[in-house]
Amino acid sequence: MANYTDFESEKLRREMERLRKENAELRRLLGFSVRESSRGYQETSDQTPLKIEPTSSLTANSPAVDKIALFRNLFRGREDVYAIFWTNERSGKKGYSPAVENPWNFGKEKPKKYLPVTDRVIHEHLIGEKIIGCYPLLKNDSCWFLACDFDKEGWVLDSLAFLDVCKRFGIPAYLERSRSGKGGHVWILLRADAGGLGQTARDANTQRNDERSWRNRSSQL
Repeated sequence: MANYTDFESEKLRREMERLRKENAELRRLLGFSVRESSRGYQETSDQTPLKIEPTSSLTANSPAVDKIALFRNLFRGREDVYAIFWTNERSGKKGYSPAVENPWNFGKEKPKKYLPVTDRVIHEHLIGEKIIGCYPLLKNDSCWFLACDFDKEGWVLDSLAFLDVCKRFGIPAYLERSRSGKGGHVWILLRADAGGLGQTARDANTQRNDERSWRNRSSQL
């Protein structure tokens, strides 16, 4: 078992080193600053760490209630409704719909009763019993987080450009690879609900598009 664990650790170390070099090369091609990373896992990240109290000291062995509290603190949205992922086995269609008390009641005589977000719902999502979605836009047109989706051929360069613009604006942002492996998501997690961040995000996206257009023109020269 020890040899197998060592082998897996070495594979992970080599993969992380490969990704670091790939990231540095992409940043060099975009003209961004490239810092030499120190070996090991003490590398300083470009992304400002998000500090959340009092649940910032969570570990894999922490109680489920603390993990759920952290999850709900990070991904806060409307509490009165959430989306549920569904699959039609006959047609193969997939999608999200608001979770309701009786999803099979198609009659128009009764209004739909939407189900609220609860700790039990979050727990079932985290353990894989169901897949839920969040409605991040609150009723007062503010939000607690932003999720920017990047896909298609240029998603790596586009997401890195977006991260760089966020850094210029002083906005902490976090990049993850999508489940398909063919795209990525940049998360912006907030400490307070932001009604004015939408304009800042649009400004950042406009600048990112300007840089992408410049890059496309340069590649055609």
